[in-house]
Amino acid sequence: MIPAKYLGKLASPFLLAHGTPADCRTWVPLFSVCYFHHENDGDEKRSKNQSNAMDGIVIGRSMTSNALKVYNPRNKKYYEPDNYRIDPHRLPCALYPDLKYDGGLFCTLYRDAVPRQDEPFPPGTRVDYFGESIKTLRCGTVVDIPMDPTVPESERAYLVQLDSGQSVSVPVGDMPKYLPRRPTKAAVNADAAADAQLPSFLQVNQKITYEKDGEYHKGYLKKNGGLYRFVYKRHPLSKNEEWGVDLPDLHAT
Repeated sequence: MIPAKYLGKLASPFLLAHGTPADCRTWVPLFSVCYFHHENDGDEKRSKNQSNAMDGIVIGRSMTSNALKVYNPRNKKYYEPDNYRIDPHRLPCALYPDLKYDGGLFCTLYRDAVPRQDEPFPPGTRVDYFGESIKTLRCGTVVDIPMDPTVPESERAYLVQLDSGQSVSVPVGDMPKYLPRRPTKAAVNADAAADAQLPSFLQVNQKITYEKDGEYHKGYLKKNGGLYRFVYKRHPLSKNEEWGVDLPDLHAT
């Protein structure tokens, strides 16, 4: 927003150009991530088992209709979808890490609070699927999301493509139970629990001093295969050790 005045009051660029306030019902959160349906590849129509969902960045509205204008950085193409879903929770840099800032005007979203995540399972979400047709646990990826608001909530479903190549339809209400579970406290590795009992000055990956041939060397305490090891590196950022020495069981010494 460029500060300006019209008849002695602050005014938007739209008001300065047209002499009338803008209709807020037409506003869109520019530069937000947007998901939309794209059913055709040229003259070829995609099947129901193929991904019909695409993502892009909202850059404005169409010049010929009320549709959005969306840019996809992956294929560098523009789209004007009628059916879409805007997700203001995700920043474009999270989906397109190769998108570089060119040094021009930086625009961001104005928010009074943390926005609600509009799409909880966007394309690319990993799931652990176990259904009636598949009796074993399979991993898969969400490739299509429900967007048609005219479809009843009970009939909406996500399209998931399993790693085996098979596609399955998952109802909206069943998606949360197929998300990969985080390890529970009971599943914590026994070695990690044992390491926590070491003194604070003797922890894995921390700097320690080791005496070798009458000289003191600064290095790091590492652990590989349950064995502790002193590792000396020529430079702290080096990935390879210059030399190292296996250490006895620190819990018993």
